[in-house]
Amino acid sequence: MAYSDILGMNPAFVTKTTYDDLRSQTALPNLQEDTLGLLRWQIDPSLGIRCLRFVLVAASAAANLANGDALAFDDKYKRSVTNDVSDADRNQPAGVAIGTGTISNHCWIQCYGYHAAIKTDGGDDIVDGDSLVLSTVDKTVDSVASGTPSTHKIIGVAVAADVDADNTVEGFIECL
Repeated sequence: MAYSDILGMNPAFVTKTTYDDLRSQTALPNLQEDTLGLLRWQIDPSLGIRCLRFVLVAASAAANLANGDALAFDDKYKRSVTNDVSDADRNQPAGVAIGTGTISNHCWIQCYGYHAAIKTDGGDDIVDGDSLVLSTVDKTVDSVASGTPSTHKIIGVAVAADVDADNTVEGFIECL
């Protein structure tokens, strides 16, 4: 059975490329090798469906991107991202970095699916089922307790309690 048959999608949008293959391609030179904003769906046999987006790391980013950085869109066309929340809108979550991304260069970010280590603001208060929103601390997420309405658009949902020692949380990203 073809991957496209499983999803009922056009085969041009479904790939068997591994997540690690794209992580190794994240720090592309400032040479646009794909269309900005392009979505790429993947099926991981153990982790399920993921969606990645090809973006430009904004010149206004706080620093180069690293795996797990929480990101916001930096432009109205949803093609440029930043990890600097002060230069972005907390209601414009873009997803999470899946590897390194250099300022003013192109890379892939994750905008849908499970991510094992989303960076948190260090509050050590996230539990399974909490909504994740962009924090006021650059590169990180904060939480809104399950069942409580959020005042910001969510980036995803925690699927485990946060790991206090390294300020990360497992989450399911929902930024399409």
